[in-house]
Amino acid sequence: PMIYSKYILLKKADVSYTISRQGYVKVSEDVEYQLVCDSDEKFKEVYRQLPKGLPIKNPNGYCSNQNCIFRYDPAGYSVSGDPELVLELDNGCGSVVAHFEYDVYTLINHNDTVQFYYKLWGENSAKVDILTVKVILPGNANNTTYFIHPWNANVESSVSGLGNEIIIAGNN
Repeated sequence: PMIYSKYILLKKADVSYTISRQGYVKVSEDVEYQLVCDSDEKFKEVYRQLPKGLPIKNPNGYCSNQNCIFRYDPAGYSVSGDPELVLELDNGCGSVVAHFEYDVYTLINHNDTVQFYYKLWGENSAKVDILTVKVILPGNANNTTYFIHPWNANVESSVSGLGNEIIIAGNN
């Protein structure tokens, strides 16, 4: 008998978190999927599974290199039970460049500080070859104390030349 397989590789992800003074964070994710199909069976969708209990507003998504339809499945209505941003695919093999956007309300206000505590790439998410994260602050990053818990030894962080961006990059 012939054995067919299909699998997903995550080639690259560029994630941006823009922290607003109004108390929310605008998330923008560009994810390059490589969908490998050894048979006529194709993938029907790609998706991002988000943590249960994460307050999400304004979810949106699209594909830049093929036709797809965006769908948001809230917690309890998705296959996983967690919130999912789903892109239904016309062509479920080859390269898919997906764009997801949503707002999260994860800022924690203290008397003299605001805390943005967020797992940048979930442990349940597939490993991505190259991950670049940009955190855009409403003020100067040079005057900000930040801590990064790296997911591996190949992680670097820096403050951009613009002064309000913290760049975190790594590869697997």
